[in-house]
Order: sequence, then C-alpha cells, then structure tokens
Amino acid sequence: MHRIKIDRSFVASMMESADRAAIVTATIDLARALALEVTAEGVESHEVWTRLRDLHCRSAQGYYLNHPGPADEISRWIRGRAAARMAGAAA
Repeated sequence: MHRIKIDRSFVASMMESADRAAIVTATIDLARALALEVTAEGVESHEVWTRLRDLHCRSAQGYYLNHPGPADEISRWIRGRAAARMAGAAA
C-alpha cells in the first residue's frame, strides 16, 4: 500500500470540529512518517483545501476542486491545470 485516503466525514467537518481536525492532522503526519501518499476526500471549500495544503496534503478530491466527469474531460482539465502552473512558474 502506497496511499491512504482520509474519509470525507473527517475532512468535510474538520473546520468545525477540533476532534476531526486532530484526526486529519494525525493521519497526515502518520502517513508522512510511513512514506505514504495521502488523499483527502470531501474537499468542499477553499478554507478546507487551504488547511490541507498547510498540512502538506497534496492530493484531494471534492466538489471544490472539480465535479466528477467523463475521463476525457478530466484529462483535459488536468492538462489545462498543468499548463497554467507551468506558465505561472515561468513568469
């Protein structure tokens, strides 16, 4: 196993619940200590996404980031995001 996912029930409520935030933080810290990748599910707001990034969680799923869609549309979206990042890095 190289990746763990943090269930949306913890992620979606982490800004309102200190207990849930502690679970998310501890899970990310444990995964990093074990050299595992982490994906946070249920990212529905900029606030949650920002907090996860601050915790060094670099992979997430949720409506804030994008809605589910056909694979070809998602592939185009990913390529577009990558191109935008490359353009920003070059500036």
